[in-house]
Amino acid sequence: MVMKKISDFSFVLFYILSISFLSLLISINSNSNGVIQADNSEEAILQMIYPVKCSSSPTLSEEYSCENLYDLDNTYWSDDKNSCTLPTWIHFTFEKDIFLEFIVIENVEDTDLFSTRYNIKEFRLRTYNQGVDESPIMRNLEDNNISQWFDINENVNKIKIEVFNAYPPTKYLDLSDTKSCVLQEISFYGRSI
Repeated sequence: MVMKKISDFSFVLFYILSISFLSLLISINSNSNGVIQADNSEEAILQMIYPVKCSSSPTLSEEYSCENLYDLDNTYWSDDKNSCTLPTWIHFTFEKDIFLEFIVIENVEDTDLFSTRYNIKEFRLRTYNQGVDESPIMRNLEDNNISQWFDINENVNKIKIEVFNAYPPTKYLDLSDTKSCVLQEISFYGRSI
């Protein structure tokens, strides 16, 4: 009789361990499939997205075009002495619809340029999806040359920045102020739809 209890105990223990092991294998297999799908899917990966084209209000010259805003270089965009007021604007178009999570805007890093030019203060951010202006929102940039982050979280294919007013330049060393509005970089982060 004692022998039978041991074998019953062994059977139950073996059964529980087998079920636990199979559950573990199934769990690992389903998790690894999910990870593989997420890694292979463009939709799930947050990435920097580049516009296919841009346009803007008149620039100081071709050297200061809006394409400088997404070249990841120290070049910058400059309007044509409009002092960062209406009708100063920049328009970006993406190759296809994207889910735009956020943008990062950076004033010029160079201290001389930052101090002697107008810098954007208040702007309206317009997002477009299939030609429809989804949500015009007023935003403010801080008066510094540090990257600033703005959440979007919308499906878009175009985005437009309309500048309303600016921080005036401050004289620095022997450089005089100008009426040009400048911006160094805009980075777009999102996912393919």
